[in-house]
Amino acid sequence: MSRERKEPQSFSNFQERFTLGKLEGDFPIELPEEASDAVITLAEQSRRIVQIFTRELDSDVYDNQRFVRALSFVARRTPTSEVQILVQDPKPAINSNHLLIELCQQLTSYIKVRRVSDDYLLAPDEFLLADKVGFMYRKSYLTYEGVVNFNSPSKAQRLDEVFNEIWNISSADPEFRLLHI
Repeated sequence: MSRERKEPQSFSNFQERFTLGKLEGDFPIELPEEASDAVITLAEQSRRIVQIFTRELDSDVYDNQRFVRALSFVARRTPTSEVQILVQDPKPAINSNHLLIELCQQLTSYIKVRRVSDDYLLAPDEFLLADKVGFMYRKSYLTYEGVVNFNSPSKAQRLDEVFNEIWNISSADPEFRLLHI
């Protein structure tokens, strides 16, 4: 008797069931649309904090109205809300009229952007954390393979520690400052 191998459920097939802080499990993502859907869903459900660590704000993932609206809502929700973005190379986003850059220009007091310190410029992975419990994680900015998890405080805490370590030694990017004038 042969057993059928059970394939992991993809995120895009069951997206409507995902609730931040409730459903645990790593769900694979492989396509740009899945990565984009994952960050949108996480951001729309976030209530306090969104943290992004990215190579260059991949336009296939972060450059869309729904995501920008969700981040705007999180940023303005309460005085203690935070949106923090660590970017290794902001030039592609700055040069392409990226919607997220426009939002950062409008909400300079609410959304903080820093350029990654030289010590971490070669870090290949990318991630978005939502309320320190959910995340989308890609092993490399060169592919869209990764996972999304809506309730893993322990894994999210490890990513949060990495994010904060990098955040603390990074600085505001002069190119973003010029945009705010």
